[in-house]
Amino acid sequence: MEKDKTVYNIGQILTYTQDVKTYRALSDTPEIIKKGTKIIVGADGFVRYPDGSIQKLGDDIEVSGYSTEGLASFIYNYLCQNVYGFSEMLEEWEDGVTEDYIKENIADALEELGMYDHTGNRS
Repeated sequence: MEKDKTVYNIGQILTYTQDVKTYRALSDTPEIIKKGTKIIVGADGFVRYPDGSIQKLGDDIEVSGYSTEGLASFIYNYLCQNVYGFSEMLEEWEDGVTEDYIKENIADALEELGMYDHTGNRS
């Protein structure tokens, strides 16, 4: 009998609950990932670390569905880090335009494309 697979959603943010010794992709050197480190699940079966490195998910894990909150957070952070002047532009906007407001609108746009949140984070 085949063991049930753990299912993660594309864009789901996972947080290490303890320090873990692991190997990241393209590395032969083990490293300790600290408790509290957040990673995001990609559509390609890899997770992304904050420093940009990646790690393959295990064979006992399936990637299916979406986390619009996680995707919105990834897109927001990507824009802040990679689009020249984006962070400064946000500072100039009026008080009603916050990080959460932008992320919520990105998540809404993803759901308009049919990428409904499967994590239960959104109502």
